[in-house]
Amino acid sequence: MCPQCVVAWSTLLVLGAAWIAANVFVFVRARHWLLREMVEIHSQQAWLDDMVRTVTELASDAFIAINEKSEILRWNYSAEALLGWKRHEAIGKSLAIIIPEELRQSHLDGLKRFLDTGEGPYLKKTVELIAVTRNGSRILVEAVIQPLRFHDSWHFWAFLRDLRGKMSLEQEIQRLRAGIRRDMEA
Repeated sequence: MCPQCVVAWSTLLVLGAAWIAANVFVFVRARHWLLREMVEIHSQQAWLDDMVRTVTELASDAFIAINEKSEILRWNYSAEALLGWKRHEAIGKSLAIIIPEELRQSHLDGLKRFLDTGEGPYLKKTVELIAVTRNGSRILVEAVIQPLRFHDSWHFWAFLRDLRGKMSLEQEIQRLRAGIRRDMEA
């Protein structure tokens, strides 16, 4: 090989090595930046999870979260008090434990309809429902149910409020009104 060719090849090799070194440096810096960002995102996610857990645990209303298979994922202390099931007993079970037997198939049909269409008659608004407690008694509850997409699956978060006291108060008001009407007519 001629001396000029050797110099040209040597120059190309040096330039190639310098280019590789520069790009490796850029790659390493980009990798470090990406790892720092991932740690930050993980930290923010952990903070958000803690915040959601705290808010739902401190809520005076019962909080229940289920997945798209109707399996209970979260159950707060107010749900324990309202429905009688302890958290460790409820988590992992089907939501059917609190749905009247004659309404369970309707619940599953509604869940399937939502998964197929994205619509549901009881979602994103306040509705009154019947819930079954652990001892089998039926109670009237006010519910707000919100569907949430997590990764590739749907979760449903619900807050339930006991309406037994409200119904007693309304019944008392009706009794008093009836008494006043009787007194007025007499």
